[in-house]
Order: sequence, then C-alpha cells, then structure tokens
Amino acid sequence: RELGGEKVSAIARMIHDEAFHLDFQLQNIFMAAELEAGEAVPDFSMVDVAAMIEAVSDSLRERAALKGVSLNVPVEGPLFFNTDARMLHLIIANLLVNAVEYTPVGGRVMTTAGCDSGGLKLVVENPGHGISPECQELVFDRFRQLETGTTKTHPGHGLGLSITKALSQLQGGCVSLNS
Repeated sequence: RELGGEKVSAIARMIHDEAFHLDFQLQNIFMAAELEAGEAVPDFSMVDVAAMIEAVSDSLRERAALKGVSLNVPVEGPLFFNTDARMLHLIIANLLVNAVEYTPVGGRVMTTAGCDSGGLKLVVENPGHGISPECQELVFDRFRQLETGTTKTHPGHGLGLSITKALSQLQGGCVSLNS
C-alpha cells in the first residue's frame, strides 16, 4: 500500500517531534545527574545568544503551531555573551518549552534578550493562566509540578525549571518568575 505525500509528511513531522522531545528529556535527565554529582562545570566562551534563541525557537515552531501557539523572537543578532553554550541552550530550551506548554491556544510566546554591564537578560513571556505568589518559587523545585495526580493536564517531570535555576546560578546568574 502506498502512502500519499501528505501522509508521509505528517509521519515525518511526528517522528521529528517525538525525537526532539526524547532528546530534550534526555538532556535534562543527564544534566540533572551532572548537577546532582557536582560534575556540571561551566565551559565559558563567547556565544551568539540571538542565534541560539532563534535555533531553539525554530526547533519548537512545529510543536507550537500544532498547539495553535505562535513564537515571537524579535532578538536582533548577533548578541554575543560569555557563557557556557550547552548550559545556555538547555536554559533557553526549558524556558521556551515550558512557555509553549502553558500558553493557551491562540496565544503568543515572546522572547527578548539583551546584554548590559550586569550581564545577560533573557525574558520569556506568555499569556498563561498565571501562578499564585505563594507557588511561584515552588516551580523551581526539582520534580515539583503544581498540578499532580492522574488529572494533570500538562506532561513533564518537574525537572526543566529546576535545571534552569541551577544552571543560571552555576554561571553566576539567577532566574525569576513574574506572574
């Protein structure tokens, strides 16, 4: 039986999305293990942050489009900053995946970045339902999700934001949430 071009294209998109998701989850698991073992050591070099944000955004566009979410990345490049490229990539990926996941259908995820004497400032905004003030720090705890049990509506293991916070701190930075 022959498959039409549209069917083949849909299957290829599904394989790509699943492979990206698996790779992303494995990167988080390996980084969590490195952090736990005290083996995560930054390897600083000049990184084009704008290009990295664009690359991560491009890898998420299909997933966002399937959900009816648009990604807006108006970061003008190049934007060089001295950081660990692998760690920054994982930080950006975790923030954007999280933003896409918690953005309602029809919403937009907006990413901006800039450098000043104080360092790099990366902002990811989405029109999610919000997080109460008493729960805002909890989302950065390892294996913590605000929604639990068999009725939770979002996948994940509660690793992404804890890794983001740890990697930011490891490089002398911080991460915060405004809701």
